[in-house]
Amino acid sequence: VLSPSPERIPPDCPCYESCGGCQARHMRYEEALRLKREKVVSALARLGGVKEPLVEETVPSPQISCYRNKAEFTCSGGRVGMVAEDGRQVLDAEKCLLHPDAVNALIAFLRPRLKSLPVERVVTRVNASGEMMLVLSSRTPADLTALAKDAADAFGMLKRLCVCRLRP
Repeated sequence: VLSPSPERIPPDCPCYESCGGCQARHMRYEEALRLKREKVVSALARLGGVKEPLVEETVPSPQISCYRNKAEFTCSGGRVGMVAEDGRQVLDAEKCLLHPDAVNALIAFLRPRLKSLPVERVVTRVNASGEMMLVLSSRTPADLTALAKDAADAFGMLKRLCVCRLRP
């Protein structure tokens, strides 16, 4: 950054510089909305051939943190987290500002337990009622019954657990 924009703010996430999970936490929310709209206008004009496309202003969300209903985590080298922006390492972040607190708590609960299991990927989904689904994926068959029971006992909102076998 040679000269910071007046729209630039300090990112509120400690992992922002290396994670890549969110691209706009270094700018005011209003500027992020403006740029999202600009991206749609540009795509319609450039790819769709629409001259001067009519695109309404981006509707702001009442919630700018903890809003994602789907979260994907990679398990590698004893870490459970997001893949870093470089695509090579897993960031074992304590808390992601994009995910609901329940997801962050579930991942914190699972993290030490997954270190000894061959799980490679964890996906969570949270519906509007706060009910959660957990998907554990692995290339190696493993008995995850105890882990599932512990998670269900600790998190009453956990309503579904799926175990998927990844292709070798």
